[in-house]
Amino acid sequence: MRKTKLAVFVHGWGVIKNRDQSRQWYRKNQRLIRLFEGQGYETMVLSMPGKYKLPDWDFEKYAHFLADELEKGYLCPHCEQKLPVEEIALIGHSMGGITCRLYLQEGGIGDPDTKSKVNMLITLASPHHGTSVGVQLNNSKCRDLLWPGSDFIRELNDADFPKDVDFHSIWSTGDGVMVPKHTSVSENASNYLIDNISVRHNGVMHRSNTEDIVRDILKGDPKPTGLQEYPDECNCNSKDKYWMPVGYRSEKPTGPKARNSMRKEYLFACKNMINNNECDETTDSLWWPNWWWGCEIGKNERLHTWRRTSYRGWRCRKCGDRKKGTNRPRNFDSSGICDRPFPRWHRYRIEWEKWECENCRTTTNRRWRPPIIGCEVGKAPDLNRRHDPIRVATRFIFKFKCSSCGDIRTIQEETPISYYR
Repeated sequence: MRKTKLAVFVHGWGVIKNRDQSRQWYRKNQRLIRLFEGQGYETMVLSMPGKYKLPDWDFEKYAHFLADELEKGYLCPHCEQKLPVEEIALIGHSMGGITCRLYLQEGGIGDPDTKSKVNMLITLASPHHGTSVGVQLNNSKCRDLLWPGSDFIRELNDADFPKDVDFHSIWSTGDGVMVPKHTSVSENASNYLIDNISVRHNGVMHRSNTEDIVRDILKGDPKPTGLQEYPDECNCNSKDKYWMPVGYRSEKPTGPKARNSMRKEYLFACKNMINNNECDETTDSLWWPNWWWGCEIGKNERLHTWRRTSYRGWRCRKCGDRKKGTNRPRNFDSSGICDRPFPRWHRYRIEWEKWECENCRTTTNRRWRPPIIGCEVGKAPDLNRRHDPIRVATRFIFKFKCSSCGDIRTIQEETPISYYR
């Protein structure tokens, strides 16, 4: 009888009432499940009791439930026989990742023989250091345990993680449930940052960014990105010291300002090159540095001096009728009425304005001020050569606070522009 590699998916806190959460998980994560099936894994999606809403259940009971399900083995849906399992990969989303991690770290949970078969843990947007959004959950024990700096969170991170288990944590900058966002970073794991604000908390499960990361993990070629470890030991003498992720604009781990949990800026390099001579200038900016002057080998740019004229183009916001002239056309006159009723008069607004360069007398019709670069006779600025920027890396600045003395530390991480975006 062949041995089986099993991938077990554990969902997070359920918000869908009167439905089986495992079916919802399976329907939304077809791409991730098929990715494991393509690597020779059999897949199993668990449905946690009460979807983490039971008032008398904590993470330890959910971890025991996970252990019982794994000890039952894998029942083949085709031959209806119990197949022996050789390797187990756990994939947990949100609270499911905390349940899987507690199952692996606690020695009194589960059968040691079954636990020894687990060789991989992948968490998707899991609050390894707690989250303040837990106050929105029901009156369950899991809500209080996930509060930042709670005893459960401290014991979870102080405990030793099994060295024979590959631990991977995937998180996104667009996750609004993880507050602060870098609370999903675990020092025991290889962390992967998805720099895409459109990838929300549930989107981490089924977006193509996660699929690319998991594919590299299964191929044995992982590429960790972003923050990987927390600051070094604090100098205070307290035994209960603990580094807490906090918002960049606030020293509190909770509250609306904690959502702005990190500072982001881009690293640009100049790509000008003449006769194999390259410019080695770099700059940091949150926006694209279009007016980056001072290049030694760049083009000598001359500038337009634009002046707005009184000649404009007008367009009706209702029917699209266009007119030209200095003054705004009358909304209702003898020339006609608007094709759109209620009311039957036009609503003209400025569509474009005529601009004229005082240097070269070039004219153009634009709604906003035209670009100033490209004049043939205009004056050049003092720093008359312009850099040609290209974005090469993204720099994140993460902020932490010591729970004992209140000391603030920051960590800078540069992430190259990659396809994990």
